[in-house]
Amino acid sequence: MMRAGSALWAFAALAFASAGSTVAAATAPDSPPTAADEIVTNIDAHYLYAGGNSWRSTRRWLLAHRELSLPALRRRIEKIGDTDLRLLSPDEIKILSAETAGKRLGLGLVDFAISRTPDGIARIVAPLRGSPSARAGLRPGDLIVAIDGQAVRGLHRSALFAALQSRGPVRLVLRRGEHRFERTIRPTSAPLKPLYSTIYGKGCGRIAYIGIAQFTPGIGREVAARAASLQRSGAKAFVLDLRSNPGGLLDEAASVARVFGALKPGQKERASGAREPIQSDAPNIVSEPVLTVVDRGTASAAEFVAAALKAMPMSYLIGDRTNGRAQAQLFVPLKSGWGIVIPSARLVDPNGALLTGKSIIPATRLGGGTEPTFGIGPPIIRYAQRLAAGSCPA
Repeated sequence: MMRAGSALWAFAALAFASAGSTVAAATAPDSPPTAADEIVTNIDAHYLYAGGNSWRSTRRWLLAHRELSLPALRRRIEKIGDTDLRLLSPDEIKILSAETAGKRLGLGLVDFAISRTPDGIARIVAPLRGSPSARAGLRPGDLIVAIDGQAVRGLHRSALFAALQSRGPVRLVLRRGEHRFERTIRPTSAPLKPLYSTIYGKGCGRIAYIGIAQFTPGIGREVAARAASLQRSGAKAFVLDLRSNPGGLLDEAASVARVFGALKPGQKERASGAREPIQSDAPNIVSEPVLTVVDRGTASAAEFVAAALKAMPMSYLIGDRTNGRAQAQLFVPLKSGWGIVIPSARLVDPNGALLTGKSIIPATRLGGGTEPTFGIGPPIIRYAQRLAAGSCPA
């Protein structure tokens, strides 16, 4: 999964760049390039905030300490305070690759499903649907105060995720508003089941349901096949459930948007302000009305899809406000076997509005939270069936 080439990931989105990107610009004359040179060149080229004072001062320090080890360079980069800009060890790359591909569900708290509060506490973006964490009652926005007795505040991101990768039970101390509580959660070695579909109702009230837990490799193709099958089953409207979906691969998200009719789903905006269309050659399958369900755990690539569908006719948004984390990340493998994740682009909706840092607000709000597993209850079914009835012949 972590390979040379280009593909976007999304807590927002991730792209993969080739190893050994040019390093000449950061290299001292007549000296071989070092890991620090390679890091500096890639951050200079791709980082959204490369013009900021935090990176400029860090850049000077890195180039003045070229001889330091990668762990030492990582500690200095962490002082910038951008938790999305980070160096990964080879072992961490393997874990991130497996999480992005959905190969191992674990606790259901993947790397890009955790953010940081300004005071250093870990915040859950979304526990993956069907995961041990979701079944234990964890919700989007819950704060992780401690893991197995170790306080999380100030813990380096690498140490945080090492603690969450335990093969045995993990004891979490959490906070939800003013309420503090504990959960002991046993991880699973089973793979993620990223896609679920079914049919509700009969006749003109027959609606197709598709739920996506994460945008994993190939899911755009799978959604197209499911949508076509559900159409053949007589679906008069579709429900696309993106609740507690923390993101994943942006190219797969663009493919899903196109399946549901968003032929031009949006753009990426670079640090320079230049914008590039996000394209897909996936087939447009769905022509029926679409109801997209979102919540506070709908983040990044999932927000990109929700915004693309919201801009379409006969497409409706229901649920709770989204997370507001739509920012693209680039993964660059380094020659040493380490890699670097770089925030590289903001996401833009079909109308040209920036999504990064802004929640999407559904026209119809629903409370009650997200179920830990896939499926929808009577209020959403009734809403979708009204849409379905409108597409039936009189």
